[in-house]
Amino acid sequence: MVRQAKHIYEFGPFRLIPEERQLLRDNQPVSLTPKAFDLLFVLVENSGHLLEKDELMKRVWPDSFVEEANLSVKMSALRRALGEGPNEHQYVETVPRRGYRFVAGVTERWDEGTESSTRELSEEDNDSSPVADGERQASSTPQAAVSRPRVAFRRWQLVLVGLLLLSALLLGLNAGGLRERLLGKGNPVRIQSLAVLPLENLSGETSQDYFADGMTEALITDLVKIGALRVMSRPTVMQYKGTRRALPEIGRELNVDAVLTGSVLRSGERVRIAVQLIHAATDRNLWANSYERDLRDVLALQREVTRDIVGEIRIKLSPQEQGQFGSVRPVNPEAYDHYLRGKFYLHRHNRDDNEAAITALERAVATDPTFAAAHAELAQGYVWKLFLFAPEEGQLAEKAFVAAEKALALDPDSAVAYLARGRLL
Repeated sequence: MVRQAKHIYEFGPFRLIPEERQLLRDNQPVSLTPKAFDLLFVLVENSGHLLEKDELMKRVWPDSFVEEANLSVKMSALRRALGEGPNEHQYVETVPRRGYRFVAGVTERWDEGTESSTRELSEEDNDSSPVADGERQASSTPQAAVSRPRVAFRRWQLVLVGLLLLSALLLGLNAGGLRERLLGKGNPVRIQSLAVLPLENLSGETSQDYFADGMTEALITDLVKIGALRVMSRPTVMQYKGTRRALPEIGRELNVDAVLTGSVLRSGERVRIAVQLIHAATDRNLWANSYERDLRDVLALQREVTRDIVGEIRIKLSPQEQGQFGSVRPVNPEAYDHYLRGKFYLHRHNRDDNEAAITALERAVATDPTFAAAHAELAQGYVWKLFLFAPEEGQLAEKAFVAAEKALALDPDSAVAYLARGRLL
C-alpha cells in the first residue's frame, strides 16, 4: 500500500496538517473548532498576504451568509488557541477596516514517511492575490504530472482571449445590429446578482448615519431571502460608503449584474427613501422610485421597496418567499430608533460600541417588549460581549439566552435569535 504524502505547514512550535485537520503544538494536539481550523488554514496558506474580511468569510463559509461578527469570534478563538494575547501580533496581524495577515514565518513541507521536501513560504511564492484552493493543490503535485495539462490550459486561454477580442470587435462595430440586440432597450436585462450600495444620508448630519445604514441593511436582509438572486453582503458594500466611484467599476469589482443606489431622509416622524436600479455593465438606469411613510410604517415601506425591486428584475418567487413579503405590523417609532442605533454600534466590534449597542437595544425592548428583532439583536450584543470583551462575566450567557428565547417566542423564524442561541451551545 502506497502511503500518501502529508502536506504540513510549520510555524513557531506549531505544525498544521490539513489532510488530518490537525494542529499540533510541540507534537501535542491543539483543540480547534472546524471553522477556526478552516480560518487558520486559509491564513497560513496565504502567509504574508493581506486577506480582506469578505474574502475570508467566503473561504471559511463558502455556502452560507454570515455577518462579519462571526469572523471576529472565530479569530478571537483562534488567537486564544495560538496563545496570542489581544494586543499581540506574533502570528496574526489585524489590518483595521480591511482584514488580517498571517505574519509568522511558515515552512511548507511534504512528509512522505521516509523523506521530506521543505520550502519556506514567502511573498515570492504567492501571487499578489490569495491563492485559490485548486491552484494550491496543483502546486503540490509533481511537475511532470501537470506540465501537459498546463500547456493545454494555456492553449485554451489563447483561444478564449481570441474569442473575447472577436466579440468585442463585433460589438464595437455593431455588426448586424448585434449591440442593439444584446444591450438594446427593447429587451429586458437579465438580473441575477445585485449590490445594494449604502443609502446616502440626506439630512447632512453624521449623527443620522445610523438611520441610513439601518435602511440599507434592512433592504439587504429582505433581498437576501430570495434564493434566485445573489445579493452582496453588508460588509462587502459598506466599503463603498461615501465614495464617488463609477458604478460600472463597482459592478465589475463585485461581479454583479445590477447596483441599487439611493438616499434616505428622516424628518421628524416621516421617512423618505429614493432608490435607483442601475445596470452595472452599461450604467443604464433601469428603474427608479421614491417612497414616503410615517416612521411607524417603516417596515411596510421596506417591504414595498423590496417587492418593487423583485417585480422590476422579474425574479420568480417561491410560495414560501412570497409569504415573507406579506403585511407587517407597525413599529413603535422610539423603540425602532433605539433598535437602529443598537445595530449601528453592534457592527463596530469594539468594547465601547458594544456597550453603547447593548444600552440602546435594552432601551428598545423596554420601550416595546414585543419587538422580536430588538430582543434578537440584544442577544447578539450579550454574546459578543461575552466572547470578545468580558469572558469573565458569566451572567452574560444567561442574559443572551433569555433574550434569544424571548425573540423566538415572538418570532419563531428569527434567524438572528437562532444564531445567538447557537453560539452559546
